[in-house]
Amino acid sequence: MFEFANFLLLGLFAAGSISLLPVVSRKQSIRAWWSDEALLLGNWGIAYREKLGRICFYAALGLYEFAMLFCYSAVKSLAPELMDSFLDILSNGIAVLLAVKILLGTRYAGQSLLVSGILYFIARWVHFNAHYIWWIWLVFFILASKDVSITLSMKILLATGIPTFLLFSILWAFRCIPDYSSNGRMAFGTVHPNVASGILLGFLLAWLIIKRSRLSWGDIAVTGIYMVFCEIFPHSRTAFGAAAVLLVLLLIVKLLESRNRLRPAGRLFACSLTACVPLTCFLSFWLPMLFNDTASSLNPFVVKLNDTLTGRICLTALSMDYYPIKIAGQMLDRMQANDLYLDNVYAYMLYALGPVMLFLSCCLVMYAIYRYARMGQWVVTCCFIAMVAYSFAENQVLRLQVAPLNLLLVGAVFALPAKRWLPDTQDS
Repeated sequence: MFEFANFLLLGLFAAGSISLLPVVSRKQSIRAWWSDEALLLGNWGIAYREKLGRICFYAALGLYEFAMLFCYSAVKSLAPELMDSFLDILSNGIAVLLAVKILLGTRYAGQSLLVSGILYFIARWVHFNAHYIWWIWLVFFILASKDVSITLSMKILLATGIPTFLLFSILWAFRCIPDYSSNGRMAFGTVHPNVASGILLGFLLAWLIIKRSRLSWGDIAVTGIYMVFCEIFPHSRTAFGAAAVLLVLLLIVKLLESRNRLRPAGRLFACSLTACVPLTCFLSFWLPMLFNDTASSLNPFVVKLNDTLTGRICLTALSMDYYPIKIAGQMLDRMQANDLYLDNVYAYMLYALGPVMLFLSCCLVMYAIYRYARMGQWVVTCCFIAMVAYSFAENQVLRLQVAPLNLLLVGAVFALPAKRWLPDTQDS
């Protein structure tokens, strides 16, 4: 992945430089370069390159979903070396497909190329320090997701992910693979019950994004069933909490819609919704400090909350004492040894990816919540708010298979106009 990350950076830099040649030769104005979109590396094959790029993206998305579910399931324990080799082959194929989409099949204006290029440079720099594979895959897919059908992308995730999940779940049910269930918590063929609930959460989010403009009571019922399922079988409190938040928000949306009171948000209300991000980030670090402060009157409450969250606040408190803060991130040695596992995504990003990346990521999510609320895309907004709640006690939100709505950050990453934040081309 390091080689591909470098190749992509050099490719974007070279293509961006070439796109400036008409400006230098005064055949194009700087204003036109800044605002008019064009394919990189020349205008050859215009009729086919964009279509080829979309096909490559959809193929890469399907391969990624299969690879990351199957190769990281309990099946890997049967033949670890063989599974690693298989994963390497799939990863190389996915990387080639994404490179074709990003470099040859995507139109860029100077503005979108500059903004996305700067963000990618920072993300790549961070990855080289953190070595967190899920992070760099997420960055690649967001870069490649410009001007593809969101609906079709979610359908591909479901069409690939559900059969894959059922495959290793059946193998688990017949005891053909190792069972990582514990204390009555079912893992369904994954390596941990929380992983199973996270994958199923990804399916639920993908389905809701598909149904975003026609939310039904049946969709709300499915959300409720998922919430109950998480409590009974994998007994995942974090997924249960996120599903509960999502269920309440969807109920409010549906009730307002049934009374014809659902409208796009005004600026003030949309801004207030974005406050959930800095508030959750603040609580992620304030509560661990209270946990360490035994003299505080709030300490008993925080200790009880820590027990409810199976020690997550305590682990964040220990990390605050152990890890230094580095501007571009670092490898978390004790986390790799499963000695000090950080499940809070804000704490994880601060120490593993650095404060700059944490700040930029929070800003992107806040802007996405603001923009989708202003557009009246309330189902998408609800999904984002639920994932913000989920991120307080899980770092799986950095995995595309658990949080497919990360693809909906593409509008913020490329500084696109609002009408292009949810593209649904005719190929869906």
